[in-house]
Amino acid sequence: MSRIEDLLEDILDEIVELEVYAKEGKRPPLAKAYRFKINDKAYVWNKPHITGREVLVLAGLTPPENYTLRVKLVGHKPHKVELDERIDLRHPGTEKFRAIRKEQTDGEVQGRRDAPLLDADTAFLEAYGHNFDIVKDGSTWVILHDFPIPAGFNHQRVSLAIRIEQGYPMTQLDMLYGP
Repeated sequence: MSRIEDLLEDILDEIVELEVYAKEGKRPPLAKAYRFKINDKAYVWNKPHITGREVLVLAGLTPPENYTLRVKLVGHKPHKVELDERIDLRHPGTEKFRAIRKEQTDGEVQGRRDAPLLDADTAFLEAYGHNFDIVKDGSTWVILHDFPIPAGFNHQRVSLAIRIEQGYPMTQLDMLYGP
């Protein structure tokens, strides 16, 4: 074998699951494409590097300037990614991304957070883009403000309240309240 052959790495003709390699503590190989999650939804990218801006655009989170992006590396706290920062998808431990919508508050409070929710639910609500409150008054309520209503109703937008039943997530959500 020549020295060049020793230095070259085989390229897998398949899609590499980054989460699997991260959990195994292995560096992903060069591959045709890389599958990773952004806010718990899987996406495929065909290069070993991606910028923060490209991650957000890939997930349909535009304009990217309205979002904060973090990358999760196994065994580490999530790391903030700048829009033009280049991420090596082959870096050992690169697992997934989390994008959260930035809110322009002009000094206002972001909203009530009287009770905790599951991390996945909080991440979904933050990525969803609507202002929301979490209110506890005997029951826990998620209130989505300025929620669009389908045509045919007497309101175009409402504050929609979702009651989180005790025992959630084993107990399903089945009621929404509006005006």
